[in-house]
Amino acid sequence: GSDFFIKGMAFGNTVWGNVNTEPRYHHTKESYKELKEMGFNSVRFYINYQLFESDAKPYVYRKNGFDWLDKNIQWAKENGIYLIVNMHVPQGGFQSNGDGLALFNDRKNQTILINLWREIARYYKDCSTIIGWGLVNEPNVPFSTDAKTSLNKWNVLANEITNAIRQVDSNHVIFAECAISIIEMKEGKKTYHSFNQEDAFPTINDKNVVYEFHSYNPLTFTHQGASWLDNLKNVETKYPNTTDVTINYKKWLTEKQTRIQETKQGF
Repeated sequence: GSDFFIKGMAFGNTVWGNVNTEPRYHHTKESYKELKEMGFNSVRFYINYQLFESDAKPYVYRKNGFDWLDKNIQWAKENGIYLIVNMHVPQGGFQSNGDGLALFNDRKNQTILINLWREIARYYKDCSTIIGWGLVNEPNVPFSTDAKTSLNKWNVLANEITNAIRQVDSNHVIFAECAISIIEMKEGKKTYHSFNQEDAFPTINDKNVVYEFHSYNPLTFTHQGASWLDNLKNVETKYPNTTDVTINYKKWLTEKQTRIQETKQGF
């Protein structure tokens, strides 16, 4: 009955690496204690579907995946931290780089994902340490005649996952992201189509939904030290720091907050 402001940090859980076993060296119980001491109250907790079932045996759910999540829930609970469980790598592949179009091009992948989410939600339906379920991280949809038709692919899937979750779990929040790209494949090359960002959000038929988007502006601050970006991987990443990156970000943030206040006053 009271307001809860999510102040979170993400745990990547090496979802891009060896995903068949729990990431034992990514974090420990002490990591949750450290987060609490830093002022955080939650973790956006990445998962890869392969920890919970294999491509060779869909619908046969692996106990070690649930055991690992159980352990993290206990660690989080002991330190007053909540989890937002995010499907970071669904069937069809990691979405953010545009390599996971098989999620939308192969109905079998969608059906398996829908059923996995139902099983996870059923297992944790009464877990109060979990805030909610992040359906799919940064979905990319394949191009289909026009932007509206393309984006509707995500709208349909997001509602199907939500409906499956609600069959077994009415307690947790649904976190639904906007699509980040429409991708057309031509002769093995990707063509990215632009669209109205507001149209990219699915319209979820549910009363307990958070609509989510990711902002990476300015990139020199949000991606400082990113090893996969040549022009940013050597940017200083110590915190706190007084580098130009941090100074410029504070200036950018102040200007953005000013514009927001001016917009509010105009209504």
